[in-house]
Amino acid sequence: MEQNRNKKDKSKKLFLFSTKNINILLFILLSCIGIFAIFSSLYGNVIASISEKNIANAQSGSSTESSNIVDLKVSERNNNYVWTSANGQVNPQLNLKFDKDYTFQVESMDNNVSHQLILQDQSGKQLAKSIVISNGITDDFPFTFSNIGKYQYHCQYHPATMHGDLVVS
Repeated sequence: MEQNRNKKDKSKKLFLFSTKNINILLFILLSCIGIFAIFSSLYGNVIASISEKNIANAQSGSSTESSNIVDLKVSERNNNYVWTSANGQVNPQLNLKFDKDYTFQVESMDNNVSHQLILQDQSGKQLAKSIVISNGITDDFPFTFSNIGKYQYHCQYHPATMHGDLVVS
């Protein structure tokens, strides 16, 4: 009788691994993977759509023009320091109006690396600069462009990776 019970227990264990059950388990697993892929795709499309709208808003310059605040934060991308706009655009082109008073707001990361924003004309003449910032410090300084034209901005300490264009119209 003990041998009979052992055979039944063994057959129950083998039942879990029968061809029919493996097919059912595979079907359930593949269905879950398919559902996950569909939701991931939908989520990715939503994120891409939001990103495209943010880039379009950043390029229009409308938020900067309406608020008169030019907000640049120090960020690190691919082991390099860069300036980022309020909506995350890296080293953005800034479209500003001449004879309009702007406040340039620069914010450092919370580390001991120094940065300083420099505004200059196309010939390289310095027009304005922030204080040296580090350790999460923010500096606000006013500036008004009195001429239409193209200008540049860069970091005094990281000019190769922290730079961008200013278009004043």
